[in-house]
Amino acid sequence: MIQRIQSVYLLLAAVSLIAAMCLPLASLYTNGILSGSAYCLGCGQGVSVLSIISFIVFGLTAAITLINIFVFKNRKMQMKLCTFSIILTILAAAVLGYAIYMVGSEVRPTIYASLPLISIVFNALASAAIRKDERLVRSADRLR
Repeated sequence: MIQRIQSVYLLLAAVSLIAAMCLPLASLYTNGILSGSAYCLGCGQGVSVLSIISFIVFGLTAAITLINIFVFKNRKMQMKLCTFSIILTILAAAVLGYAIYMVGSEVRPTIYASLPLISIVFNALASAAIRKDERLVRSADRLR
C-alpha cells in the first residue's frame, strides 16, 4: 500500500537522489581561492563523460525508486528493486567521485555530497520494512 512506511522511505530516497543531481556536491579550489563548484552534471570548466554517466545513473535510480513505490503488491520485486537501486547509487557516486577527482584542483565536499549515502540508507530501511511485511504476510498465511 502506498501509505506504508517503506513508501515514505522510498520517496525520501528518490528526493535525496534528485537533490544530489541538482545541488553542488563539492567546491573546487585553486591556490586556496574558490574556482568553482562540482555539480552532478559538470565539474570545473566543462562537462565530462563521467559526470554525464553519473547524472544519467542518478536519474535512472531515482526513477526506479519512484516506480518501486507503486509495486507494493509484489514485495519480492520491491526488495530486488531496492537492492538494485542501492547498487546503482553506489556505482553512480563512485563514478562521480572519480570525475570530481580528475578535475585536478583541491576538492572540498559540501554537505550535499552525503545525499547519495542518505539515499542508500533510506533504500536499506525500505528494504527492511518490506522484508518485515513479507514475514508478517507469511505468518498470517500459516495461521489460515
